[in-house]
Amino acid sequence: MNSDTDKRIQILYLEDDSDQLPDTEKIKNEFNADIHLVTNYTSALEIIDKISVDLFILDIEIKNERCSGIQLAETIRQNTKYITTPVIFISMHTHFSGILLSKI
Repeated sequence: MNSDTDKRIQILYLEDDSDQLPDTEKIKNEFNADIHLVTNYTSALEIIDKISVDLFILDIEIKNERCSGIQLAETIRQNTKYITTPVIFISMHTHFSGILLSKI
């Protein structure tokens, strides 16, 4: 029998640079989570269509993409299922935090 405490948290993690990934095994174990790693916008949308995501961790700038993590978040928020789902933005570029994110 499954209870709410047995439910695994579903995390969508969008990061285009595999060198920047955290210790996903530690996160999986500590938070009882499944981490769905994707490297591009299209793959992220495929995951969102397949499962119910509990947390989004999105790289702001995605290499070789026309869309950014910010644009993906805007798409996510258009889905009523994800109106209040937490979104965490990550970036190796510090200029985003002061300029871009202050307007969102």
